[in-house]
Amino acid sequence: MGIITDRGYLKHSLIHRLEFGEMHAGTDVNYFDLMEDRLLAWNDVAYESVRNNRWSS
Repeated sequence: MGIITDRGYLKHSLIHRLEFGEMHAGTDVNYFDLMEDRLLAWNDVAYESVRNNRWSS
């Protein structure tokens, strides 16, 4: 799964970070840690929503 922002992109396997890159030169390396945290949090929310039959469109 992945995430794209105006500052960078990140691909993740749910086990480890596969690839990441900046959209603009000078993006802080710590930004990708925040992106990874956000992506995994969104995955947890989606999983729990489906698991508890609370997913809606």
